[in-house]
Amino acid sequence: MRKITALLLVAASLTAQATPGRITAHYSLTRNGQELAEVVEVFTQDRGRYRIESVTQAVGVLRLFTRENIRFLSEGRVTRNGLQPLHFEHHRGAAPARRIIADFDWKARQARLQHDGEEAILPISPGLQDRLSLMYQFMFLKLDKPVLVFDMTNGRKISRYTYRRVEEGELVTPAGSFRTVQWSRVREPGDEGTDVWLALDRHQLPVKIVFEEEGGAQLTQVLTRLLIQ
Repeated sequence: MRKITALLLVAASLTAQATPGRITAHYSLTRNGQELAEVVEVFTQDRGRYRIESVTQAVGVLRLFTRENIRFLSEGRVTRNGLQPLHFEHHRGAAPARRIIADFDWKARQARLQHDGEEAILPISPGLQDRLSLMYQFMFLKLDKPVLVFDMTNGRKISRYTYRRVEEGELVTPAGSFRTVQWSRVREPGDEGTDVWLALDRHQLPVKIVFEEEGGAQLTQVLTRLLIQ
């Protein structure tokens, strides 16, 4: 048992060493071509633990109407299979009533979800990601399959996400030109669409994400600056 535990720790250490210790990514967020906000995300990992913080701040005309930031936080372990969330938060402004929290008990295979004054305990499967960690989990995966399947929670519910590999190509962004592979969510009735372009030469980090909302509107998040340490 001790040998197995030691091997697992070594494997997790090697996984962590293969990915950066710190990533700072800036994105521009537009809706149907109109700039709405700037998104700044910071990923850090150290000694088998990770932390991701994402802050969205309105810009331009929208800044005149709201100064509330949207903040996501994900914390957890770095394992041989990638990220294993332990805690997730979603804040819209400072009001506690608008806070969404999820805590994960991997021994009991349960998630405790808190939102809108309610609480739910749901079963979780191995490999579950939260809304923020999902995009950084790509760093730890081999992208040689035609389909990737994840369970993901936004703090309100748990959903199954299936991504289909679309194509490789060169993508030009304000942060530079990247060799990317595009993955598209396989949608069921009622699902929102998601397409993500991962930089193959930058640890498979997202450089562009397109969210298709109900009604057909598109939110597009494009990388404007990237620092890898």
